[in-house]
Amino acid sequence: MNYRKGLVYFIDVLGTKDRDFDTNLSIVKVFRNEMNGVQKRHRNTSVVDRCVFSFSDCAYIVYALKDEYCNNPNMKLEFIYQSLYNTTQTIATFLSQGFLCRGGIAYGDVFFDLNDNIIFGPAVNCAYHLESKVAIYPNIIIEENLAKEIIEFDKIVKLANPLAEMHNGNIALINDKTKQYYLNYLIYLCGVSCAGLGAKSYSFENLYEEAIKMSEDQIFANLKNERVVEKHQWQISYLNHIKSIRDSETEIDPMDFLKILGK
Repeated sequence: MNYRKGLVYFIDVLGTKDRDFDTNLSIVKVFRNEMNGVQKRHRNTSVVDRCVFSFSDCAYIVYALKDEYCNNPNMKLEFIYQSLYNTTQTIATFLSQGFLCRGGIAYGDVFFDLNDNIIFGPAVNCAYHLESKVAIYPNIIIEENLAKEIIEFDKIVKLANPLAEMHNGNIALINDKTKQYYLNYLIYLCGVSCAGLGAKSYSFENLYEEAIKMSEDQIFANLKNERVVEKHQWQISYLNHIKSIRDSETEIDPMDFLKILGK
């Protein structure tokens, strides 16, 4: 046994801590169902192992190259890029159910065993630190050096593939206030007419309108709570920014976007 190189996500679903049983169960099911969906789509062709360790309203999601591919440096950014895209669907699904998320993403040494419910390592610690100590807004923070690698790889992908070039959104954005890189989870809906989120199908416009109303309602209900107001004001700003990108793009099928990497 030893560490493996892997990508670790720590995701925290934000909101009140006095949720009822059914709400808590629905949160756990989103983590499980989304990961099961990824497994089914890529069961025969995947070069990575994936697992989810969920507890309460949080989860660690881990992607690591399988042993036969772990010494291939060319595959590192390919699997990271695809895992980011997969995760955007999970976060967008939470938004469709009325939840905002905060989190951290780190690449490095990780040990995990789903059968024994064990996970630890430097990448785990880093992902947790980014969520609990660094993130302020409902952002999934990407470790800075990793984010820069992703941005450069994203440019290469788009230059090499006309289909990718049609999709003008960037999977990693920078928060102008904090100068932190974060996952652009609405890229999943940026260039499509509609997409499945959980048990429902959403257009960008539907999700945008519901999310705007949810944040406006939360601001009105929490006018004396500066932290809640600031969080939702940022969310509204993010939604409007992505809408401006969405309005300028050509529609493509979301599954076509995964074909960019030949997966």
